[in-house]
Amino acid sequence: MDNSQKERHLVDASNLDDMHDRLRQAVEALDVEKARRLLDLADQMGAAQIRTLFQEDIYDRLLQGIEACDPEAVRRHLQFLKDIDASGSADTDIEAVKRKLTELKPYLKEQYNVTRVGVFNSRLREGSGEEGNWEVLVDIEGPLGPVGFIGLENYLSDALGARVSLIEGLKKPVGQHILDEVEYL
Repeated sequence: MDNSQKERHLVDASNLDDMHDRLRQAVEALDVEKARRLLDLADQMGAAQIRTLFQEDIYDRLLQGIEACDPEAVRRHLQFLKDIDASGSADTDIEAVKRKLTELKPYLKEQYNVTRVGVFNSRLREGSGEEGNWEVLVDIEGPLGPVGFIGLENYLSDALGARVSLIEGLKKPVGQHILDEVEYL
């Protein structure tokens, strides 16, 4: 199957159930390229729940490997996750990160009660693509809890393809330097 046929095959996965089934098959086969392309397609479609289902599937597989005392299965799935991360290029362009965060806002509101999201750090001032964390400031309405907060931070790291340091703005005091740098979307 050539690349254009592969792309058409993936694009045919336009409904979420079909896309999730194809992603599950890619995970079963540990097919990094197919899984990455399906995740990218889901992101382009604004179907963030596909990434969440993917993470839950991998987490379940890791737990099964741990419970079965199968270090090889755990190693394979951890390597698969590492390969998925390595195959996705991290967005180093601030405009691309802002676009992605803007696309994610409805999902963040629905899943995590995020009312406002902003990005800040030296990359904003310099407009550079240097390696490092993206710092994201979120205002959250209602309780999220530590596990939910870490889940949100991990979700954003995966969605942006780079490490995200998350700061909650409404309930915790935020330094003036952060407020001076943050660009709300």
